[in-house]
Amino acid sequence: MAAVASLEDWYHFVHDKMPLETSRTFKLKNITELANYLSGDLKDACITNHKLFFEALGIDYIRLAYEIYERELTGLAHELTETTCDKLKPVVFKADANNDYVNDTMAVGTGLFELYLALQHFAK
Repeated sequence: MAAVASLEDWYHFVHDKMPLETSRTFKLKNITELANYLSGDLKDACITNHKLFFEALGIDYIRLAYEIYERELTGLAHELTETTCDKLKPVVFKADANNDYVNDTMAVGTGLFELYLALQHFAK
């Protein structure tokens, strides 16, 4: 179906515009921003297209967009979350603790929480 192909193309266009990052923290930030962008797209742009597609072809454009975006985001988020959580270690605050380790771990933990919130918002 052409509508599915166009939504997949749009998703890949947006995803390809994201900067390639090697840092887990920046990857989390990028996927969070992508989830927020796609949530906005569902609420704004897809509503206009939904009316046109539904009246002309009887296609539920918002449902199609949600299913495609959900599938793609799930793949990205699941893979990164699994690998990131596997690498996290408990943070122990001590006077002689390595502050870089604590700061990095806290940044990654914060990024995971922000991603969770963005995905939760997307799912609503």
